Amino acid sequence: MNYSPEHIRSIYRKYLHNTCTEEELSLLVQFLGKEEAGWQEALIMEMFDETWDSLPSQPGRYPLPEPRAAIPQTGAPSTGPSAAGNGLHAILSWVWGAAAAILLLVVTGLYWLQRATVPKTAVHAAATIEPGKSGALLTLADGSVIPLDSLQAGAVAGSGARMLAPGQGLAYEYDTTAAIAGMHTLTTPRGRTFRLQLPDGTQVWLNADSKLRYPTDFRCAKREVELEGEAYFEVVKSTLPGGERRPFIVSTPAMPGRMAQTAEVLGTRFCIQAYADENANTTALLEGSIRVNGRLLAPGQQALLQGDALTVSPADTGSVLSWKNGYFRFNNENIRSVMRKIARWYDVEVAFAGPVTTEEFSGTISRDRDIGDVLQLLESTRIIHSKTEGRKVIISQ
Repeated sequence: MNYSPEHIRSIYRKYLHNTCTEEELSLLVQFLGKEEAGWQEALIMEMFDETWDSLPSQPGRYPLPEPRAAIPQTGAPSTGPSAAGNGLHAILSWVWGAAAAILLLVVTGLYWLQRATVPKTAVHAAATIEPGKSGALLTLADGSVIPLDSLQAGAVAGSGARMLAPGQGLAYEYDTTAAIAGMHTLTTPRGRTFRLQLPDGTQVWLNADSKLRYPTDFRCAKREVELEGEAYFEVVKSTLPGGERRPFIVSTPAMPGRMAQTAEVLGTRFCIQAYADENANTTALLEGSIRVNGRLLAPGQQALLQGDALTVSPADTGSVLSWKNGYFRFNNENIRSVMRKIARWYDVEVAFAGPVTTEEFSGTISRDRDIGDVLQLLESTRIIHSKTEGRKVIISQ
């Protein structure tokens, strides 16, 4: 097939003017799905820029999410004439480059939506629920609770910690925490995330609906914290006075259907998900080394704890870090799993009406969007429908 830059550029411009043939569209879709780089990437970025310049002047196009809001699957809609009557049938998924992915949303999803009878009613008029934000509750050793959402930069009384600039979180100061040694707990309610610097310099990002319990003095033989929910760690190396390593240990409690878990690390970057409403704990290692319940992981691997069984497999590091980087990224997940993540971030109740689809969803969307945009993206698959009543979201087929 002719994948020359001139030919691809010509077809794409014809597409923008609605003059390309089915065969040309098929070629363009195949080009965008190629797992290659080099001149292809430069051309895709050029086409990406041209897309956003030209779309506003195209009346009749289906509303398009903002750039990098949604990333569709390369092979989602078929490109034969019979597919036109079916609309956008398949689900959204990650492809090798964000620009190529968004272009595929234009070239495939919008192509078929333009030709299908998709009602453009404001089905999410009531869905004005805004996304979550930075915020947490700090519980001190004496049981007093300090809301951190609105605190200004400066010392937090009685804690040995300081609030940093907006969005930078809370930092403990190594020299001052020993005087007020004790156990503190940082809690992120639903709809909140928070960044924390522990007394040894370790950085922790807590996802929504999570809790981290930790000592304020890290000068003992081992550094140990307790996690419920999900957190990403960047652990600094530490040694004892004799030169021996000072281990960093993250423990998660036993839950229904799951035994307790212990992760022992040195200096490393990793993420642990241990929500009570999930059916497993997931520990993904990005850098360094970590031992989970005695099983050693290598970078790029993840440990899955179900019941008392621990299995190790390759990790999807993009999905692991998506929440920290401001995105939802769904990777072949059922609708219940997708909605659990949405519920935590938007602090909503989710209910299912009637049979629940067994289809799996993949895709990416910014967590900065309001819930209506996220639900609309899911509905564009034509697999589910949603209805919002206050802070309750009802999902049906």
